[in-house]
Amino acid sequence: MVTVFKMEGYLLSYATKTEVHSITLHNSSKAVAVLFFRPDGTTLPANEIVDGIIHLFYHFKDFSIVFDLILRVKPLNVVFNPPSTSAFSGLSTPQVIPV
Repeated sequence: MVTVFKMEGYLLSYATKTEVHSITLHNSSKAVAVLFFRPDGTTLPANEIVDGIIHLFYHFKDFSIVFDLILRVKPLNVVFNPPSTSAFSGLSTPQVIPV
């Protein structure tokens, strides 16, 4: 079953000398998703929901693209579909954005 939350804010954690880099997405001051960034070339864990919070995994090379989307694209939703469905999980606009 698809899970969708509107993103209203974020908390950035980009540490040195560690593999723990993340962006926590918030809705109504509540964390709804964490985007984890792992070393390029490594096998990423399956996306999942842990204690009601969506966990999405990306490689370091994707960080600037993802962060740019979060900063520039409004409105923005975080979408989760169970890995067994092979359906889309990630960030998306809730409707067509006029240009």
